[in-house]
Amino acid sequence: MNKFRKYARHIIPFLFILTIPLLGVLYSLTDNSEHNVHSLTTLLDYNTPYLKIFILPYIAWYPYLLVSYIFLCISDRKAYYVTLTSYNVCLIVSNIIFFCYQTTVPRPINIGHDWLNNIVSWVYQHDRPFDCFPSIHVIGCYLVMKGVCHSQIRQRIARLIIYLVGTTIIVSTLFVKQHVLFDVIGGILIVEVVFLIISMIYTRMRTSKFKWRTHQGDRQNRYKNSRKQFG
Repeated sequence: MNKFRKYARHIIPFLFILTIPLLGVLYSLTDNSEHNVHSLTTLLDYNTPYLKIFILPYIAWYPYLLVSYIFLCISDRKAYYVTLTSYNVCLIVSNIIFFCYQTTVPRPINIGHDWLNNIVSWVYQHDRPFDCFPSIHVIGCYLVMKGVCHSQIRQRIARLIIYLVGTTIIVSTLFVKQHVLFDVIGGILIVEVVFLIISMIYTRMRTSKFKWRTHQGDRQNRYKNSRKQFG
């Protein structure tokens, strides 16, 4: 029984990662043009070149999130819970925005037929050009980077890899024409607000829990002392 509790204490936190695909179901419900569709495309976006090579970091988003959250869970449990909870809240907020303010992104028409462009075509077919603002890719990457930044992780190489890969994925959303600049900015702003709120809530909860344990300990000590006096 003790072994089971020991394993459960380590395994259950990892299962929290499963909330990501569960909330991903909401995305499929709003990824359509049934509502009024808006465009946030700017002149800068029109002048941003289409670079097919960036489809590789773009599709690396899922492995990046999975590996990063596992690394956070092992290295700093507090940062892991705050970051993953923030991500779930960001997903809910984003889907509310998708439902109320649907946006789209213009995509290139003639992109060629080599293996990189074939991957791009596959992504275009399976991810319709809606639910663009804010960018979920940006939210996922920027949140992981922010979580690692506020964690107790001190391995410079690991932190550098997470920052570089995350930044590359964020930039890739622009070069493969999946998002525009405002989608990126929106994703970053939502992360900043949500992460701050969740961090404050988590800190307050831990402080309250510590005070409660201290209070309980004081009561037990007073009880023991009284028994000694009258025992």
